[in-house]
Amino acid sequence: WATSGKSPEHVLSRLFLEVVMMEPTSERQLREFVTLNTEQVRHLVDQELKRIAGLRFEEIVVPSNNIIPADDKSGIHILDFNLRTRQGAGSVLSAVYKTPGTIELNLLRASRDLATYSNIRGVDDLALFVMTGKQDQFEPAEYAQINDVLDEQCWSLENQCFGVEAFDELLPIARSMLEWAQDA
Repeated sequence: WATSGKSPEHVLSRLFLEVVMMEPTSERQLREFVTLNTEQVRHLVDQELKRIAGLRFEEIVVPSNNIIPADDKSGIHILDFNLRTRQGAGSVLSAVYKTPGTIELNLLRASRDLATYSNIRGVDDLALFVMTGKQDQFEPAEYAQINDVLDEQCWSLENQCFGVEAFDELLPIARSMLEWAQDA
């Protein structure tokens, strides 16, 4: 690096400031990623749903980790979903992750639990409400990869008769849940 200064300390100071970056650039700061797990997303969506649904909230949202006794005396089983109507069951889940594998695993677990509940209880209206990360949280290649995984999984689930809604904001998720519950 070519530089000059009045003293060796001045030269070192300039080099340090210009070459050695101790703070992230503003672009990197904007892309600081915060993961939200499913429980966090459920809590945030629940708050939004309470606001728009009022008393209907209690008719839609049930505690997670539903305990289902097996008819074959094999014990109890825990199914993780948090929405229930007379003819349906649903789950809010997070896709606010940087790793496509985690997103895919969340979708597969949620759909498995809902399909199991459907088979046991005879409900046929299954829905997944997915919170996604915002595009500006990712590098372009990361976003494209995650979007591809989401698109592929959602397509597959929709072809298995699941309703799937994915948004990067809380209000549209809550509205979709309320609409789904009113139709059920």
